[in-house]
Amino acid sequence: MNQTFETIADCYQSNELLSAYLQYPCQAHDGHRQSQFIIHDGATNSARPSQESVLFHEPQRFITCLGDLELYLSRLPNPAVYEYQRGFNTTCKSIIEVPEMYKNLDKKLQGKKLITTFPHEPINPDIQLIKVQPYYDLLSKESLPKMNVPIPHQVTCSLNFNSKNWQENINVFTSMLQQNGFKLPCVVKLTHGLSGEGTWVLKSQSDIQTAVKQLTNYTNQGLVNKVVAQEYINNITGNYGLQMVIHPNGNYTFMGMIKQEVNGVEFEGGIIDNNASFDPPEPVQDIMKNIALYAANQGYQGWAAIDILFSNEKWYVLDPNFRLSGNAPLALHNNTLADHGLQYSQLTTSLEFPGSIEDVLEKFQNELERRTLIILSAAQKQGSNTVYAIMAGKSMSNVQQLKEKLLKKNVQPIS
Repeated sequence: MNQTFETIADCYQSNELLSAYLQYPCQAHDGHRQSQFIIHDGATNSARPSQESVLFHEPQRFITCLGDLELYLSRLPNPAVYEYQRGFNTTCKSIIEVPEMYKNLDKKLQGKKLITTFPHEPINPDIQLIKVQPYYDLLSKESLPKMNVPIPHQVTCSLNFNSKNWQENINVFTSMLQQNGFKLPCVVKLTHGLSGEGTWVLKSQSDIQTAVKQLTNYTNQGLVNKVVAQEYINNITGNYGLQMVIHPNGNYTFMGMIKQEVNGVEFEGGIIDNNASFDPPEPVQDIMKNIALYAANQGYQGWAAIDILFSNEKWYVLDPNFRLSGNAPLALHNNTLADHGLQYSQLTTSLEFPGSIEDVLEKFQNELERRTLIILSAAQKQGSNTVYAIMAGKSMSNVQQLKEKLLKKNVQPIS
């Protein structure tokens, strides 16, 4: 793989001194809500991200690949986990706790600018590396047709629900789709959904009911007034996450083409060949070139993850994500893993390990030392830990054997 970066710090061509604040704002939890830069991360109880995800996994999964950057966190990682993570020469420079979220952040930064994954209203916009309004506009699903790349047919539709009762909004929703030329199957998305939240694949009346129920919750809270309707792509033979770094001049660096594991619309992880050295197909190179040019013209620089599909001999861009993606550590660690003779690696965001963190580090010491298992982040629960991890092996069968070994040690996938 033709890459030149092993850390997130390496990805930025900036004269500014930089630090990182990688926690998302969160509409679903008190104290994190935003009124202007709204993030659609769960308006129903079942969909709301957990506190362990918001405070631990999402911001801490990049610790081992930040390089020469300070990381600001509202919750510190477990000391034993951080000590393990410091064994990587690509781990962040230091971690600074900001327990009251944004309080005194300006003073702590001392002139540095923040790399973020989303615009933050409570943070002074002058200290955020990417200008907040253009960044929010760029992150919108509405920006996709402007990028001169092949996409499914897409229309932005006003959501004119006139009732707080979701059942009374079904006819309005169905008429909206029909008036814009959509019939089942199709896809409906919120403009700023996160990790599959706010995306509905509609194949039946039951799917419509589920979408309208959740959309009504959003509209009742004043969080949504429009959706993006999109053509449903059939006969998918490839689902990939392009990992790239966009430079201020509109050039880009290709960081990997990761096979994505998806359950419905929810991202579950990715698989990469660490020894692969190839140029992506020419149409994919054109996609990256055009996206990089567009994003740079909007003032963006940094990591981007582009969700693409291959169907009937055509490539389609589904969703460009201008932020550090869940797959970024997989791409950044590929040289380290290849140096250990581990050709294949897989990201998983859904493992639950029994016992304490210390038990996990002791029980899987051999795997951790051989890098066949890399713990990216961990959050303690009652009697167990949820873990984001990379599993690696000389072959995919070795990765599968590791999964089976974990199961035998009562490590369970989280449903």
